[in-house]
Amino acid sequence: MNPAPPRVVALVPAFNAAAFVKQTLDSLAAQTYPNLHVLISNDASTDETGSICDEYAGRDHRFSVQHQAKNLGWIGNVNTLLPQVDGYFFFFAAHDDVLRPEYVQILVEALQDNPQCVLAFSDIDYVMSDGNITVLSYPNLDSITDRFERCCTNIRLGKNWWIPFRGIVRSDVLRLIGGLRRNVGGEHMADWPWILELLTYGPFIRCPEILYQKTWRASGVSNAWKYNPLSSLAVVLSCARVENACCVFLQIRHDGSNRVQREL
Repeated sequence: MNPAPPRVVALVPAFNAAAFVKQTLDSLAAQTYPNLHVLISNDASTDETGSICDEYAGRDHRFSVQHQAKNLGWIGNVNTLLPQVDGYFFFFAAHDDVLRPEYVQILVEALQDNPQCVLAFSDIDYVMSDGNITVLSYPNLDSITDRFERCCTNIRLGKNWWIPFRGIVRSDVLRLIGGLRRNVGGEHMADWPWILELLTYGPFIRCPEILYQKTWRASGVSNAWKYNPLSSLAVVLSCARVENACCVFLQIRHDGSNRVQREL
């Protein structure tokens, strides 16, 4: 008798998403992977998001919903979901993104075939504000095994750094890095330091297939961020506080290399 495939948990932080969340939930329900659980947190939405999510949970045993009594914000909502991960792998499914049916299957197989990797991600179809679609990828980390080099590459080549955040993560790393953290600029790009810290624990693997679709929306979380020198500085300081990354930087300095100053 074949053992059951590893349990995978999809985390869906949802807020005022009634206009588009059905597409996201439909794409999760259509996943070909046989052991998937979908955990949704409705962040005190003022539209029909909660009832839509309840509808999915009522007809599909793989779905469960929790409703927040007050609005927690993006980071707070995400962090209520993370402690509830009870599978071998987990991933974030933004409430307005769409996954190809093979998304979980392909990325889990990639992690199983590469046990040294802590995260697997794919290329992305990005639907722009004018409706045109462009393919985005993040090949910068391909074949990098040294954790110092991974961190430097991620910081130095920042374009599309957020794509791995749409990947599948090994759950045993979660207890080491914890949840997302606010910086002095608030929620601004708080997922970047989280990704950076994850890189200190192991390499990422990119599957060069388009398995994920992201749509630009005026109401998107990142569009509420204030992009200015102060918020950029807040992100840099937050990245600098990543404990393991700092340990790597100090070790390199101790070895007598000036590569940190040159690359950062």
